[in-house]
Amino acid sequence: MKDLLRIIEKSQNHFHVLMNTINEQKNGLSLEQYQGYLSMQYHLNRGVQKHFYTVASHFSLAGRKILRDFLVNFALEEESHYEIAYRDLKNLGLEPKSVTIDIKLWWAHFDIVVHKSPFQRLGACAVLENISGKSTQLVKALMLETDFLSPRNTKFVAIHLHEELPHGDQILEVLNNIKLSESEYQDLLIGAEDGMTLYLRMLHHAIGAENTFTNPAVIPVENPSPLK
Repeated sequence: MKDLLRIIEKSQNHFHVLMNTINEQKNGLSLEQYQGYLSMQYHLNRGVQKHFYTVASHFSLAGRKILRDFLVNFALEEESHYEIAYRDLKNLGLEPKSVTIDIKLWWAHFDIVVHKSPFQRLGACAVLENISGKSTQLVKALMLETDFLSPRNTKFVAIHLHEELPHGDQILEVLNNIKLSESEYQDLLIGAEDGMTLYLRMLHHAIGAENTFTNPAVIPVENPSPLK
């Protein structure tokens, strides 16, 4: 799993840089940025259980009861998280912002992937569930230093620090304990890279930060030929 862990570490480093950027802002985290973040999570998590039920039902998981059981339980735990994000917004007197193009791209991409290459969705999940791993203390400090935040409107963030529900550790443990074919492992890596790219794009847009994240797998074409 070392290649997957390297991608996760890369995502954690990008996330940490972004959290540091917010921390160094003159007035810290703004209400508009926090609204953008919760709105992103509202749209990203609404209906997310469908992906994991679909992956669990895929023929390639036949005989892999541990993974199927994990995915079903994971889907059950995750399906209400959009409501938690919504309640945090309501407790601030706010509504979710409109869905962004990057969130639409996430859904359009993974709605197809879960049927054709389910392990790509699991790779993306492994990244998202571990991306805040190096930033836990920084996020906690931001929460404490931000005047408008309280336990009434930070439940989504608190849950996704994964101190009570360690989903990041759990999915890595399950993946590490099943035998993967070479193609399945490569799909994990593809999904991890795609998930990292799409998630960081969404996050930068949500909080209005300059998008310093670029996918190293995307190589610009020099002097492209004119269209014919």
